[in-house]
Amino acid sequence: MKLGEALYKQLSTATLTTQLGSTAIYPVIAPQGKALPYVTYSQISETRIHAMTADPGIQQTRYQISSWSSDYAQVKLLGDKVRAVLQDFSGSLGGSVGVQRIFFDNEVDLSEIDSQTKRPTYQIAQDYIIWYST
Repeated sequence: MKLGEALYKQLSTATLTTQLGSTAIYPVIAPQGKALPYVTYSQISETRIHAMTADPGIQQTRYQISSWSSDYAQVKLLGDKVRAVLQDFSGSLGGSVGVQRIFFDNEVDLSEIDSQTKRPTYQIAQDYIIWYST
């Protein structure tokens, strides 16, 4: 199982889904027309660790997990739940990928206004550094 699939599985089986009302978790972007709230995840970068005699089989990957909602309080709560699932995690991610540690790195609040409905959409974008074995 790939890291993105394991991340999806970890998030979708957590208590996070009770906040969403479903497993509304999508890679990169949500399908057009999907109802809020939902979560998206995307790989930002991946670095393979090298050594002179043999590579240790460890990778460092940055993922951005974004929570989306039309309600600011709800998106903040959703972001807190994502962080509770991932921050300082170590073990078998999604039951299949050996993770040494997940570090919470950064969080930013974003928003946009729908040009047709004039309603806001709020986003909490969080960056996580994942050290895992290949």
